[in-house]
Amino acid sequence: MDVTGVMSPTGATTVEPVPPPAGTVASLAAAAWGGVSYAARTIGVPRGLRGLAVEVAWTAVHLTVYPWGLLDEALRPGGVHAHHRTDHLPPGERSLLVSDLDGAGTPVLLVHGIVDNRSIFVHLARVLRRRGHGTVQAVNYSPMTALTGDIRAAARDLGQHVERLCAVSGANRVHVVGHSLGGLIARYYVQRLGGDARVDTLVTLGSPHQGSLIAHLLPPTVVPRQLQPGSELLRELTEPASGCRTRFLAVWSRMDQLIVPQRNGRLEHPDLQVTNVSLDHVGHMAMTIDPKVVHLVTCALARTRPLRERAAWRALERHHAEIAGRHLRDLFAADPERGERLTAEAAGIHLDYSKNRVTDETVRLLLALAEESGLPERREMMFRGERINVSEDRPALHVALRMPREQTLVVDGVDVVAEVHQVLDRMSAFADAVRSGRWTGHDVPDFEATKPPSFVPEQGATAEDALSGTDAFIMQADGKAWLYAPAGLADGPMPTHYEPVESPVANLLHDQQDNPALERIDRAWNRINPSQSEVYPYAFITYRLTEHHTAGGMSRTLPYLAELQPEFFCEVSPALAQERGLEHLGWATLISARTAIEARVLVTERMKPLRIGDQTVHQIGLPYHWGANGVTTGDPANDLLGVVMDPNVHIQESKVATCDIQPGRRPRGPALLEFVEQYRRKAGVEPGGNV
Repeated sequence: MDVTGVMSPTGATTVEPVPPPAGTVASLAAAAWGGVSYAARTIGVPRGLRGLAVEVAWTAVHLTVYPWGLLDEALRPGGVHAHHRTDHLPPGERSLLVSDLDGAGTPVLLVHGIVDNRSIFVHLARVLRRRGHGTVQAVNYSPMTALTGDIRAAARDLGQHVERLCAVSGANRVHVVGHSLGGLIARYYVQRLGGDARVDTLVTLGSPHQGSLIAHLLPPTVVPRQLQPGSELLRELTEPASGCRTRFLAVWSRMDQLIVPQRNGRLEHPDLQVTNVSLDHVGHMAMTIDPKVVHLVTCALARTRPLRERAAWRALERHHAEIAGRHLRDLFAADPERGERLTAEAAGIHLDYSKNRVTDETVRLLLALAEESGLPERREMMFRGERINVSEDRPALHVALRMPREQTLVVDGVDVVAEVHQVLDRMSAFADAVRSGRWTGHDVPDFEATKPPSFVPEQGATAEDALSGTDAFIMQADGKAWLYAPAGLADGPMPTHYEPVESPVANLLHDQQDNPALERIDRAWNRINPSQSEVYPYAFITYRLTEHHTAGGMSRTLPYLAELQPEFFCEVSPALAQERGLEHLGWATLISARTAIEARVLVTERMKPLRIGDQTVHQIGLPYHWGANGVTTGDPANDLLGVVMDPNVHIQESKVATCDIQPGRRPRGPALLEFVEQYRRKAGVEPGGNV
């Protein structure tokens, strides 16, 4: 499911009251004065000039990527970091992925501002993904919202996006980052439409929480009126919101050229958990790329500060500065009992850390850092079997190796403790068997299982007693277990892989395509399809059916069996049927260098194409029970096969070969001979004999 769409206004439209003309004039004058003050703050200081330069540059870049942002963004529930290794990432980028499982798994929804689109978040989205947030989604709402829309309707549509995102990702809550108008839309959803049940954290960047006098300069449609200070919508947002569960971070800038006065970017409400952060170096558009703003956003969504910014870490740094110059002699002189107290012992292992520059205060501060970093919670999650290994998206189950047999740890519906003890039992049985002096393994010795390899038979011993402890396998001439055949095979001694004589693919293991020791019969009636031939591109295999016996001579004559399998067929995949134009239950002709046969088409998902290297190989299944006699008759599958024999026991290679397949029935009489001969000529095969 794709949660991206166009947030177009729906439902009833609320018309805001038009302020009196005198008020409008006063507001315009205030807006003009605010613009003068803004220019003075911006141009009058170096920081303002730098901010203005960044604002202009980013606006120019944003205009170039704006058309790309009109396209909807596909949702990837697993995120780019699903099963993603973190060892190559620097600590600052992998901190969330490693330290905050809940934060990494909570989807982030980005909502853009007025007449904008998701391209405004191209940098912020990339940073959030690299920091470990698996699902980051930017939505587009209609660019006509400024002219024809309504913040309330847009908030309802945002709620639908949030519900779809939760359904697809499996998350219960989301984070939302809103820029400009997007922040106000998200706030209305959270505060007035019950969105606090879904939104964990809402970050607003340059959002006019108390309106903007600039709105008086816009066309007098619904949204500009809603953005005017003191509008009905903004008054509604001041109503009580007790019990709201969402955390708010409102970032506003004294250089914001679209919010006048700039302090109206603050979010002030007695019932909300709000943190306001003011800046004085960044403009409205550049907020989504400013490093400080991006840092504020990532920290707010992570719910955990980077390690070096945590209070316990800073306390440790101060503590280190205090004791760094102290010698161990001084520590023992001041605390003679530290050698007994600063130790730990468990499972027969004694740890003495008293001879390190450590004090009781050091231990207390380290424990405080563990608490602040959420170590106790993560430990409990590990013992519950939750997926704390976020780089591989799985639990850390080594704790199950130490759990007693009577305990349970169910992960994905499976009791892993029971599985662990099954393996431990097999290991124990194997170890017991080795210690007992019994022969173990998959093969069975041909004498008593307790005879040791060191046993030497007495002179004149017979039968089993005459076998030494190293002669356990009497089927071999030397009584030894063989890893390979040193004698007796025409194609030994080491086992290896050869492709069939007729194969659509090259031998991927070595240069020898097929067995050089095969017995071949070079006759006109036994022409062989060239290997990897484009004329005979498909592999066919033969198999038997439950309802027939061997080649069918005994079962095709029985009406009941013939009724169960009434016709010869070829089994193909939907992909091959589409490639060759084959119809289910229609006719198909199969061609090799020996002959051509016909069969009914059976299209099934069972006969799946194979992916071998960069090549797709289609398979065709043929039951080999049919012939000319019986209640049910049909072309024999064996007629397609060539005769090529194993060099040791002379068994024919009759389970796989190659062919072509075409829709329709095969030719008859002389036309069949010419049909097969045409294929031979195309493949470069010598002319054959009777078909």
